[in-house]
Amino acid sequence: MARQAFDLLNQRLTTSEPMHSIEVGAMETAEVFRNIHSMLTHTANISRLLWPGNKQKSARKQRAEALRLLLDLPADDHLLSDRTLRDDLEHFDERLDRWTTSSDAAPDYWQDCIGSWDVPHQQYGVKERNVMRHFDPSTQIFRFQGRPWNIPEMIDAVQALQHCVDAKVVQLISILYPQPDISPSPVIPE
Repeated sequence: MARQAFDLLNQRLTTSEPMHSIEVGAMETAEVFRNIHSMLTHTANISRLLWPGNKQKSARKQRAEALRLLLDLPADDHLLSDRTLRDDLEHFDERLDRWTTSSDAAPDYWQDCIGSWDVPHQQYGVKERNVMRHFDPSTQIFRFQGRPWNIPEMIDAVQALQHCVDAKVVQLISILYPQPDISPSPVIPE
């Protein structure tokens, strides 16, 4: 699902036509961020399955450890094991509460911006934490309150994991359902 959302995002970015109205632009922007959010949510689900938090029950930790061992994944040094972005998205309300009470909070904040990071950050001098969601199509970097996340790197990690899972599935199927040897019997000359 993460790869499908990434594909939809790329499709939207490559077929984008000039805006004919503000409404169309808003709908296209919403679609881009909907696809980004979908991709990140599915990637977060993978992370949750393989790297549950420290507060999780031991059964979840044991399951995750067994899966990581089967898939030959590290305990914590993996791009998908980083919980920061997942937590930011899942606990957006808490991040928003923290932001509104901070001294960085500005009366104007930037939400769902598409374009170069230089525009809000350097050209307008907006503090990084005041840019809630930003996506740069040229670099395919998504930012949440200024923190960068490289979308292609995340998708590469998901695809590598998918290849590993597929290989293990083939291996398990061959063990569970061995193919009979159907080679012809050798003919012994008399």
